[in-house]
Amino acid sequence: MTTRLGNTVHGATVSAFATLSLEPMQVLVSLGRGGRLAAMLRDSGIFAVSILSAEQELVSRALAVSRPTSEDVFPDVATHILATGAPVVDAALACFDCSVANTFDSGDHTIFTGNVEAVYTDHGGLPLVYFNGSYGTVRFSDQPT
Repeated sequence: MTTRLGNTVHGATVSAFATLSLEPMQVLVSLGRGGRLAAMLRDSGIFAVSILSAEQELVSRALAVSRPTSEDVFPDVATHILATGAPVVDAALACFDCSVANTFDSGDHTIFTGNVEAVYTDHGGLPLVYFNGSYGTVRFSDQPT
């Protein structure tokens, strides 16, 4: 997940993401309320979620330790822009570029809902999954082994 505020970009690997609505097309993400990404997202009003492929474990690891940068780019992670200005990860399986619709505080997290302004899909490859402390992927029944 990424956001941009002026020339500063920030991103993080997140696990709490879901589609929310088809009409209007919306997604949601949950972030720790006290984190830098949540603060930037509140101020910027935009975010992008990139669904990584199984070959992009290094991208996930790089964004897991990401810090805001005023360089307008992420070190070691190639990105491009779709609609809002929030960077999306190159070669991701899918990307949702969003404007913030609502925020809800719950416990120590904030849930951000976003109106999807642009979507990119690749339709190729397997998704990257992080489960029980390890990276892996999932296969669907109609995919060749």
